[in-house]
Amino acid sequence: GSFQVAELADKEEVEKAQTDKHYYWYQADNIRHTQGAYKGKVLHGTYQELYPDKSLKVLGVFYRGLKSGQWRYMEPNGILRRVSTWYLGEENGPYELYSEQGALKEKGRLLRGLKEGVIIQYAPQDSVKKTFTKYKHNEALTEEKVSWFDKVKLSLGF
Repeated sequence: GSFQVAELADKEEVEKAQTDKHYYWYQADNIRHTQGAYKGKVLHGTYQELYPDKSLKVLGVFYRGLKSGQWRYMEPNGILRRVSTWYLGEENGPYELYSEQGALKEKGRLLRGLKEGVIIQYAPQDSVKKTFTKYKHNEALTEEKVSWFDKVKLSLGF
């Protein structure tokens, strides 16, 4: 049981939907999502999902029915658990994972929802101790060393 608050497109649009994309839309007092098609008004603008006590569960933005920009996911107690970046319905860009206590646990980049490049994993309860691992298509490249340049790029958000 959660509540959803969303902005909608001004009118119902039917256009060619991409078959590999998941669209979010509104019809008959329900927000729905389907792959490759939609019927009704697509979500377009800010989106909030609330827990039954009205505390924030999810905060994000839709662009023509597709997740876009930064999305934040919270626990019922208000602790931030995940931040990720979406572009045209796919997780692409920086992401961060947080522990149950709200401490930064992991930071890196996603490409089509998969870990890509250098990922930093933080030791529990210690934001100073870090492990750097290079990924390609969600697979850790164990033999590949992480350069100081990769570490600086990641810390600057590139």
